[in-house]
Amino acid sequence: MTDEFRRKLRALRGLCQDIVELRRGDHSGARLGMERERLEREREKTEEEVVDHFKRWVKNPQVRDWICRDWVSPEERERRLREIFGRAPGTPEAAATDGPGSDLVKPDQTESNQIKPDENPAEPGLKPSSGYT
Repeated sequence: MTDEFRRKLRALRGLCQDIVELRRGDHSGARLGMERERLEREREKTEEEVVDHFKRWVKNPQVRDWICRDWVSPEERERRLREIFGRAPGTPEAAATDGPGSDLVKPDQTESNQIKPDENPAEPGLKPSSGYT
């Protein structure tokens, strides 16, 4: 073994150690990624199990009554809000309008106005053509 060979061997060992450390980092990163994916799958599975369990509970009338005991229907909520703010009770007509000045059905909406070509020419003084020219 010459001194030059030993020097090259020492440099090669240092290079190999650096490569080994890099590969260990790659493997560790891959292992962490797989662990993260596994934990995410378990979390999703756990959430699905909780939802399924909750659905089974809701089928029990006592549990359903307990859950809904403080629930207020949308109609009752609106009635209470109108009462709190001193507004008149809502009527079906009021709910159907767009605003205070809106009519429910305008008189001309039920009639058909057909435009006849002979009665309304495109420009005054012009007669509609009877065919292609």
